[in-house]
Amino acid sequence: MQEFITAESFKNYNMIKQILHLPETNNFFENININQFFNNNKLLESYKKFKKISNMHNSKIRIINKKINKFDPNSIELYEILNTIDGLNNKTSSIYNNYINFNTHSVYDIKYPIKKELDEYKLNDLYFKINFFYNNKNVNDDIISSILQRFNYILNYNDDDRMKLITIALQKTNNSYISIYFLLYNLNRYTPTKVQNSISEINNLQNNGIYNCCSGYTSFYLSNNISKKSIVVTRIPEVLGLLTHELGHLLGYDFEVFLLSDKKFITSGINNKQYTNKLLKKLPIDCNINFSEAYNNTNTTIIHTICNSLELSKLLKKDSYELFKKLFKIEILYSIYHSAKILYWLGYTSFADFFDNISPIIYTQTACLFEYTIIRSFILLMLNDYIEEMMYEDYLTFKLVPEKIYNKFPSIKWTRLTDKVIDLIINNNTQQRKSYQIIFDKFIQLIKTDNKNYHNMEYFCIDWIKIKN
Repeated sequence: MQEFITAESFKNYNMIKQILHLPETNNFFENININQFFNNNKLLESYKKFKKISNMHNSKIRIINKKINKFDPNSIELYEILNTIDGLNNKTSSIYNNYINFNTHSVYDIKYPIKKELDEYKLNDLYFKINFFYNNKNVNDDIISSILQRFNYILNYNDDDRMKLITIALQKTNNSYISIYFLLYNLNRYTPTKVQNSISEINNLQNNGIYNCCSGYTSFYLSNNISKKSIVVTRIPEVLGLLTHELGHLLGYDFEVFLLSDKKFITSGINNKQYTNKLLKKLPIDCNINFSEAYNNTNTTIIHTICNSLELSKLLKKDSYELFKKLFKIEILYSIYHSAKILYWLGYTSFADFFDNISPIIYTQTACLFEYTIIRSFILLMLNDYIEEMMYEDYLTFKLVPEKIYNKFPSIKWTRLTDKVIDLIINNNTQQRKSYQIIFDKFIQLIKTDNKNYHNMEYFCIDWIKIKN
């Protein structure tokens, strides 16, 4: 597999392999009933649907136009991105230095056909304008094709009602397409040194765009009469995982709710404050918590791993579902390993230091790392509850929510699951939490004895794009 995955993925994979077959790890997977999850009918049906898409010769989406331009760093299209992606507006950062060496701007116009049977709307087809910015010495056609293939898999998987809802939103806000921007520089997330002063160092790393920073976003709302319908994805390492995550915000993997009225079209997630307060009472955290990011990244982990297994199985000549099971176990362990890296970098040296609130260190962040990784790592302990509570397939079919029940709807859908997640994090009597602690502390020991890789802060273990030599 080494020849098909990124260097960052391979380093993380080698660390996971050191504990993958230990008796404690086998007990861990038994305690979270991983085999029950692998045999869940909802998961199997989703997997079969993705597999069918991967074998299709006729896709719903169509590339209707393609052009290659010379890169213009001062283009109007890039103005907002330069002010929202950390590191791009810092002329001393390595990200900016990579950015100014781009020489190519490829544009793909893509159409997703919409079935037009809704009486109250005259629906257009759904259009995407995908922009790739890169240096052609580092990016070849294979990388572009891999990204477009992942885009194709996810869009073809989604429910037509969701796509119609997106189309209605575009028409209501006078948009003709969704813009997607890829800034493909070959830099991963990392922490250069062990933290000494967490707040100042985190701010510095954010300013340089290398850690605790914004590397992508999805804007799909109307605010102050400004309509924003765009997605931004950066970096070559982990670009497939990040694309899957950002499409998740567009397609509903974050369980946010659409509100559509004559005046505005917005999204809203869970009432975070009541749940944040529960965690603040038990954990040393100084930040708000966005649970929609945790749910989105959990769904992203499932879908990203499904897609990875289908894509890699063709290259490795292996059974795709068996490969999925192997890769998903790796991602579950990696979510704990990454959590250990995040907390160890801040100065926590054991599970109890943070989760039992023994250390005097206060956790702080400038990006949603606690949600992306730490909460996700606990959700992955309760996959069988998760897949049943969220009805897995059903979250993709969100109807228009009447304004009068809009503020109540998120809590109705999420309260029970979120309460279970929080209880698992803070209740030290559960078997899953005890198993998690054993694995977490084993990773801490690995970090202490071999700390060369813990500075590598990617969100997923496996991303398979091969960098051009």
